[in-house]
Amino acid sequence: SMEGTICLSGRCERFSGAQGYHDHNWGVWRDVEWEWGSARLGAYAVLYGRVRRSGAEDVREPLFVYLVDSLGFRSLFRPKTIRYEDDRTVIAEGRPLRVPSRAVMEDVRGSDTLRITLEIEDAMASDVRLDRMKQQGQRTARTPREATTFLVQMKGIATLSGRLGGQPLSGRGTGFFETYR
Repeated sequence: SMEGTICLSGRCERFSGAQGYHDHNWGVWRDVEWEWGSARLGAYAVLYGRVRRSGAEDVREPLFVYLVDSLGFRSLFRPKTIRYEDDRTVIAEGRPLRVPSRAVMEDVRGSDTLRITLEIEDAMASDVRLDRMKQQGQRTARTPREATTFLVQMKGIATLSGRLGGQPLSGRGTGFFETYR
């Protein structure tokens, strides 16, 4: 939960108890891409992620999904993939870019199961190769691969379902997510 005041063009709005997201790690990591997200899902909260080398076609490292409730850590799941549906379009660097409208990740660990569905409400994309070139003071043209690498930051509704320790898991709430296109 966050609180504070946001002022734009002389008009200020105060927030208290608002769900927020502080992207404290923003920057351009050399040759690194990631997928991650966090959401508050009723009685639960999740943090998921994976870091990989840029352009890696063969991703073998599963994601982690860290599940907590009001008492703390509940479980760690390791889905192998996030299945994205790129049915949204945003304008990035003056051109249309297909980005996720929905994503699903699932895992089964013995009798425990997890399914998280993300319904994306809003997304924006940043050309990270262009940002890197600006940081390094480069003026050279980018390669075709570099011209199409965008960090996609999203907000949406996450839905949790499954079973943990013989008990049903369920929750729904707002979250923030990132991936690359």
